[in-house]
Order: sequence, then C-alpha cells, then structure tokens
Amino acid sequence: MAHTFVLDTMTKEWRRMPLLPAPSPKLFQVLYGDVYMLDDEMKWKVLPPMPEPDSHIEFAWAVINNYIIIVVGTTEKHPVTKKMILVGEVFHFHLEHWYA
Repeated sequence: MAHTFVLDTMTKEWRRMPLLPAPSPKLFQVLYGDVYMLDDEMKWKVLPPMPEPDSHIEFAWAVINNYIIIVVGTTEKHPVTKKMILVGEVFHFHLEHWYA
C-alpha cells in the first residue's frame, strides 16, 4: 500500500491522506506523464499528462499562484548555446493546461 502523510507544522501532528493512485517503492518520483494531485475534498485527481513524459527520481516542484512548476532530472542541449539545460514543465490549474 502507498500511504501518504502530511505534517501539520502548527500542531506538529501527522495526518494520513488517501492512498496513492500509483504505488511506488521510491520516496519521490515523477513517472512517465502521470501527475496526481489531492483536490479540496482530499481525493486524488488525475491531471492531464505532461507534454514530455519523464521517468526520473530527481525532481522538484513548487506551487506558485495557479501553477504547478515541475522540474525533472532530464536535460537537453540548448538550441543556440549547445549547453545542457534542465527540462521543466508548468501546469496551470484553472486552465488545466501544460506549458513546456
């Protein structure tokens, strides 16, 4: 079973969240193009798939305004400088749309 817990930093207590829809043996992971989010009713919601599917354990994410910004451990060459750059994806909540 893939349990998820959230720490309430005010009360210092852990709360159990609903089971993950896709169990994983890894602590953190972005897997292929599937992205899941807990909605206001504390139920898992499947978001539209990422434009470029990834499978990597090195990733970071942040929520800024109405966007989820996901940066994964995938690199590609910049078309002009030819230097390696980290690939990132941005998801807009209200529009339910990905930007690469």
